[in-house]
Amino acid sequence: MAALMLPLLLVFAALVIDTGFYYVLRRQAQNGADAAALGAAREIGAKRYAAANAIVTTLATTNGVTVTAVTYDPAAAIPSSATRKVTVATSGSTQAVLARLVGQPTLTANASATAAIAGLTSYSSTASSPLTRMVPLAVRVDEYTAHPYGTAAARYDLCLGALVSCAGQTFKFTSFGSATVPAPDYVSGMSVTTVTVGSIINLSAGQQAASMTELGRSTPPRFTGSYWVIPLIDDSAQVVGFSYFFVESVDASGNGSLLGYFVELGTPTAGPIGAGLGTNYGVYNVALAP
Repeated sequence: MAALMLPLLLVFAALVIDTGFYYVLRRQAQNGADAAALGAAREIGAKRYAAANAIVTTLATTNGVTVTAVTYDPAAAIPSSATRKVTVATSGSTQAVLARLVGQPTLTANASATAAIAGLTSYSSTASSPLTRMVPLAVRVDEYTAHPYGTAAARYDLCLGALVSCAGQTFKFTSFGSATVPAPDYVSGMSVTTVTVGSIINLSAGQQAASMTELGRSTPPRFTGSYWVIPLIDDSAQVVGFSYFFVESVDASGNGSLLGYFVELGTPTAGPIGAGLGTNYGVYNVALAP
């Protein structure tokens, strides 16, 4: 009886082994696709477009799989500033145990992943990182899009007028819930706040959020100042996106002058910043697309 059962047991064992091999191979192919897509997206976000294809191959190989296809959206052989998504397809193979008896000597697993480069749909501000500071200040999106950041940075004065009195202090961010924009709350204590696209920023009656004055274009020197996140709003004070502003200087004499540059920066991947697929106004994230 045992002799009769032995062949069946061997077939069952071989089937279990092949199933296990395929499961591991499928996971390996997916890990390779995920890593390659995210790696390419980060290169695109950092404007290293020519390096995107190479990093795809490198990361797939590191994960033990091969790349079968790379596609960019919009379609292109080499990505550009217009690229918003990258899809990577991978394939892996290994020797089969049972399947070879029916003419299938190898097991093959395929996978694909899409990574998106897009603006955030929400932003959480903390005091822990210079790249996560948000101020109770908003800029009209139509002013921003009329004068976007570029290769040669445009220097701006976010004119706050006489409504702000800095009293010789350094600007700090505060909660949007308690801030009037603009107001002396700019120099109040730090707190944590989350702002979401579609939310309304409550402005005090008769006050503007901020107006932008372009001071001319030049290649900026190596600044040592901080970066602030500034929400962009429409005519109804509804948040439509987020921008990064490099603070060159703050006028503490009561004139309400905030000098600096709009820049484009990727957000920290481990920070308290929710990933989203909103419009990219300079604060962007890289994430696997659903």
